Amino acid sequence: MSAKPKSKGTKPKLSDDLAKRISEDIQKSGFGSEMSAMKIFLDAGWGCNPGKSYFDHDEKKIREIDLEAYCGKQDWSLENKGRNILFEYHVLAEVKKSERPWIVFSHEAGLGSCDGWDNPYVNWNLPCKLSDISPILANTSTRHELSWMGYNIHEAFKEPTQSSRWYSAAVSVCKACADDFNHEAYSEDMLKGWGKDTFLAMANPIVILDGIMVRASLSKTAKVQLEQIDFAPFIFEFRTPALKRGSCRLDIVTLAGLPHFIKQTNKRIEKIYAFIHDRKLS
Repeated sequence: MSAKPKSKGTKPKLSDDLAKRISEDIQKSGFGSEMSAMKIFLDAGWGCNPGKSYFDHDEKKIREIDLEAYCGKQDWSLENKGRNILFEYHVLAEVKKSERPWIVFSHEAGLGSCDGWDNPYVNWNLPCKLSDISPILANTSTRHELSWMGYNIHEAFKEPTQSSRWYSAAVSVCKACADDFNHEAYSEDMLKGWGKDTFLAMANPIVILDGIMVRASLSKTAKVQLEQIDFAPFIFEFRTPALKRGSCRLDIVTLAGLPHFIKQTNKRIEKIYAFIHDRKLS
């Protein structure tokens, strides 16, 4: 007897065993971590661009980072009145899954040295000086109220011959940030089109760790102290033959700490926009 033909429109179904194996493989590959990070941004109301491409000016080729997330704020009631304001905030991220803890080595930095204009930005017709916005950057920084900065990371229990994944990820997102505003939309001719309106865009490079992060420091008696953390702010020295910017303000954020990072960044966006809005309309 011949087999009964399948009815039209019947969808093929994965076996439970194959579905489980594929799911485990996705998580092991790191794609599961990228999907989780993107969902956290989307759930917070941000836009996302997975597989963000950028031009590597050193290698002269197109490369890719895991994720770009972006958030914009604009008062549409001011449009076409010469008083329009658009503020864009771009987060360029690499996502790394690690079963080995990342150990952040830190140095004392003092509470007074928070964020400045280290990272790439584009602006047009601001109603104030950039330095007027600097206190907001400081007060909404991930390192606000911290007295330390990270300067290096050791991936615990890593074989000495294995390359450091955190450093290559940091370089990639900093290069992506440097290239982010080279798009035609941010060219001088396009910016001139804003006329008397105001535009500001900022970029923030981060590395998201799906795993455990630990801060290592020395006590006054030179004893190693260990503390589990979700954030590690860095002044990342970033200078290549093609890109001589000097440094970037880089954040290392755990996947578990990403919702709080977004919440803190949302405060930054709201406060900067409100400040520019008040100056523009005063």
